[in-house]
Amino acid sequence: MSHAQPKKDFCRYLIDRGCFERIYGMNAHLPGTDELRIVIRQKGFRVKVLAVHVGLDVRTLERRFGDQFHTTPKTWIMRERMHFAPPLLAEGLSNKQVAASLSYTCESNFCRAFKRYFGCAPQEFAHMQRFGPSLSRFDKELSRMRKQTIECFEGGTKA
Repeated sequence: MSHAQPKKDFCRYLIDRGCFERIYGMNAHLPGTDELRIVIRQKGFRVKVLAVHVGLDVRTLERRFGDQFHTTPKTWIMRERMHFAPPLLAEGLSNKQVAASLSYTCESNFCRAFKRYFGCAPQEFAHMQRFGPSLSRFDKELSRMRKQTIECFEGGTKA
């Protein structure tokens, strides 16, 4: 019985100081992706900023991200950043404006990341979204020749 009292006192001591919440919170899940998106959008696209917001060090955040989202925070932030870019480009913003809006230090870093993710330059992507994929000269010439062939077989020749 003498051992139980000190243990109880120590537990009471930890509870009074809020230590149990922190200890039990170590196994808690991260906030949902919607909340995390808001955080990175408002506070910056940095792993450290996200870690501070959720009250974890960077390494613990990386482990939790792996467990919960099956990716790293850096990869998730990059993907989210890229998902924010197309609507901004569709609004007509320049690469420089989009880069600044997404907290890139320079336009070229944004353009490189965008091209790596989407497979084309940002303004090319925006153009395709507005006007559809552009036809090459070869495709245009082929299309013109097909029209001529069809018109020829239908009886009306146009040159």
